[in-house]
Amino acid sequence: DVLRRVRNGDVRYNDQLPSAFELVFLMAVEAFSLEQVDVAVFEVGLGGRIDATNAMPDKWIAASGITSLGLDHQRLLGSTLYEIAQEKAGIL
Repeated sequence: DVLRRVRNGDVRYNDQLPSAFELVFLMAVEAFSLEQVDVAVFEVGLGGRIDATNAMPDKWIAASGITSLGLDHQRLLGSTLYEIAQEKAGIL
């Protein structure tokens, strides 16, 4: 159903289609919902406050954490480890 809605242009944010990660995330949420799972584990994409996983309500989240920091995605997360850490803390 998610793919159909994306193809129809029904799933947009700021007039943009979802990224590949956002699309897979939406499909996973839909699949877990249809299967009525008791527990689901999600790995974040970029991490931080702009990550697609932040769309999940807080009541769904039992635990979250940051395992490591690197200088990848500097264009979106910041140019220093400090800035990246601040941004990634948005998932906690």
